[in-house]
Amino acid sequence: MTTAWSHLPNASHIDSVIELAKSYPKVWDNAWGSDMSVAAWETVCAAAWVMVRYAAKVAECNEALNEAWDSGVYESWNAITGAILALIAYDDCAQLLHSDPKEVEVLAKLGSIPAILLLPACIVFNKRKI
Repeated sequence: MTTAWSHLPNASHIDSVIELAKSYPKVWDNAWGSDMSVAAWETVCAAAWVMVRYAAKVAECNEALNEAWDSGVYESWNAITGAILALIAYDDCAQLLHSDPKEVEVLAKLGSIPAILLLPACIVFNKRKI
């Protein structure tokens, strides 16, 4: 299937996030932690949006977010939005999805924006393997 984001380096990972959002909504809910304040989350997402705009990938990002929204995963929306933003804004971050969540958590605590945004998705990807 061709999507608006098919040409992006992380297209298959974006597809996987959307598919896992549809298939494992409760796992996403459980992966979304409350360690981060809303203000901090909004700041990190804003930084990723700057990268998306700088790379001229706004249309692709909006299409991917709309696709995820249409799947009905409203409770997990912050976690899914963060994952999609990271995968579009940072071409070299997909390996975090397949990493140990504890390692990604360390990177997140050190301030890595992709790690912060992808930590819930990393947890979902790892639980899916079980």
